[in-house]
Amino acid sequence: METRPGTPFPLEINPRLPNELARLEELANNLWFSWNRAARGLFARLDPELWDALEHSPKALLKEVDQRRLEEAAHDPVFLHDYFRTLAAYDSYHGKVRNRGGIPRMREGELVAYFCAEFGFHESLPIYSGGLGILAGDHCKTASDMAIPFVAVGLLYRQGYFHQKIDAEGTQNAHYYDSDFAHLPITPVETAPGQPLEVKVEFGEHDVYCKVWKAKVGRIDLYLLDTDHEKNRPEDRATAHRLYGGDRNTRIQQEIVLGMGGFRALQAMGIKPTAFHMNEILDEADLPRKYTAASTCFRREAGTYGKDTAGIYRIHQFDKVEQVVICRNDEAESRRWHVEMLGYAEEVLKRLQLPYRVIQCCTGDLGPKNASMIDIETWMPSREQPGNPDSGYGETHSASRLYDFQARRMNLRYREKDGKTIKFCHTLNNTVVASPRILIPILENYQNADGTVTIPEALRPYMHGKDRIG
Repeated sequence: METRPGTPFPLEINPRLPNELARLEELANNLWFSWNRAARGLFARLDPELWDALEHSPKALLKEVDQRRLEEAAHDPVFLHDYFRTLAAYDSYHGKVRNRGGIPRMREGELVAYFCAEFGFHESLPIYSGGLGILAGDHCKTASDMAIPFVAVGLLYRQGYFHQKIDAEGTQNAHYYDSDFAHLPITPVETAPGQPLEVKVEFGEHDVYCKVWKAKVGRIDLYLLDTDHEKNRPEDRATAHRLYGGDRNTRIQQEIVLGMGGFRALQAMGIKPTAFHMNEILDEADLPRKYTAASTCFRREAGTYGKDTAGIYRIHQFDKVEQVVICRNDEAESRRWHVEMLGYAEEVLKRLQLPYRVIQCCTGDLGPKNASMIDIETWMPSREQPGNPDSGYGETHSASRLYDFQARRMNLRYREKDGKTIKFCHTLNNTVVASPRILIPILENYQNADGTVTIPEALRPYMHGKDRIG
C-alpha cells in the first residue's frame, strides 16, 4: 500500500440534532434523566439496541445514533408529543420550588458543600462502587428536589466500578474499562472560553494539578476533579485513575485531592459554602460548635466479617442520630463534653426504661482516631447465648473523644482571644440513637405474653396516645 505524505489525524463525525429535537442535548447533559423514566425512554426509543450497547448513556447515544433515525423522530408526531411533554416536566421541575413540608428555608447566601469519594447516579456516569456512592447520589437528588442551596464535590475516575465475570470454576474476575469522558454527562469548567480551570495541591515537595469538570444533577451542580493533567508526573496523573485503586498512599493522595483540591476549586469559582469547616479558622468566641444530624453509617470492624449482615441488628450499615462537638484544644474541656454527650444517650435509655451497661473501651480496641471511646450496650434477650449471660447485651450507643485527630485532617483551627495564637480544634462525636437496632430492646423488653408490645411511656405521645401494638 502506497504511503502518502502528510500528518495523520483522527476524524470523528457526529450526527446533528434537528431543530425540532435540539433540547435533547440539554436533557442528555443533566442527570435529572437518571430519576425520570420518561426522559430515559426518549433516548431508548431512538435506537434500543444502541442504547443497550452504550450502557444507557444519553450523551453517548446522541454521538453515535444514525442521522436518519433522528430525522425520523423529528417528524414522528408520537415521539414529538412525548418529547415536548418531557420538556414541560423538565422546565416545570427547574422553575417551581417544591414545598419542603415545613422544613425552614436556608437564609440567603447559605450553601451546603457535600464532599464524597464516589457518587452513584446512573450507570452512564460510573464513578461509584456501592452503597456509599448510591447514598451520596440520593443526597444530591433530594437536595435538588427540595431546592436546597447545595454543591457537591468528588473525583472523576477513568475507571469506576469494575465489571464482574464468573469463570467456569466459579471464580469472580474483575475487569476494568476506561471511560470515554466525551460520552459522560460532564463539561469542563473554564475560566474563559478555551481556558480550562485548574487547581493544584501539594504532594510533599511538589505540586499536582487538577482539571475541574461539572455535572448537572437537576437543580444542583457536581464538580469533579481529574488528576490526568499533562503537567503532572505519570504517577500523579494516575492518582484519580481508578476508584479506590492503588495502595494506602494512593488513597491518602485521593483524599488530599478531594479535600484540599475540592475546596480550592470552589474558591476559584467564587463558590463560598457556609456549612462545612474544612480549612477554616474559627474564633474562640464561637466555640463550642454543636451539631446534631441524622446519617447513614457504613463501617468495617476487625473480626466482624460475615457477622450481623442482615436483619434489624446490623454492624456494617445502619442509620443513626449523631451529635458532634467542636471545642477548644483543651483536654479538660474535651473530657467534660465527653461525659455530657454520653449523658444524652443514657437519658434516652432511662426514659425508655431499658436495662443497659456502660463500657469503657480498652486502648487495644480503639481506632487510630480515638483518644477515648465509651460504648453503651442495651439488654437484648434474644442475643444471649447459653452459658454466657453477657452476650445478651448489644451496642446501641457510642461516644468518642478524638482530640485534634479529625481537626488536623480537616485543617480545622481556631484563633484564641489574643488574636494571634492559632490551634487545632478538638472534636467529639456521639451516637444518640442507632436505628433500627434500638427497636430490638424496645420490642423484646416490652413484649407481653399474648404477643403484643407495650409502648414505653416516653414514646406514646409520638404514637397518637396508643399504649400497645400488636
